[in-house]
Amino acid sequence: MYGLARELRARGVHFEKAPEQRGVLSHHFKMRATHISDLLFEQGEPARAMYVLLEGRVTITRVGIAAPIATVLCTDERPWFGELALYKKEARSATARCDANCKLLVLELLHFGAFLDAIPTFKDMLDVDIKAFATMDQLGSLSRKEKRDASKRLVE
Repeated sequence: MYGLARELRARGVHFEKAPEQRGVLSHHFKMRATHISDLLFEQGEPARAMYVLLEGRVTITRVGIAAPIATVLCTDERPWFGELALYKKEARSATARCDANCKLLVLELLHFGAFLDAIPTFKDMLDVDIKAFATMDQLGSLSRKEKRDASKRLVE
């Protein structure tokens, strides 16, 4: 739980300034342990939750793309995933599968709105991510480094 708090604090959410926000993490997130090869969600299915990886490794893949589009590690700058489909109320655009035994925090759709209301900075971050991904889709033929650079310029 504290990993997400640390990640959000790095992006402008300061829990120590708003004690009522600290409860959001413990009240809305549920702990889940998984095993290697467990499927978290599949491309095309409705979004039901977002995930924060505390331990382990998760690979994100998309049909039609041979290599994984992302590997999420608990030590990543951004160890959460699945939030954009939940926010946009769209079907999953990719599949997430555990590459190791994992410990995750799960925020279900039922609690997502309350979480965003309590931490509006996270909503702002999602809006930036949506713009960045839209830009990257338009820049489809660029290399990964060129896309990353373009995304950074968009955020700045």
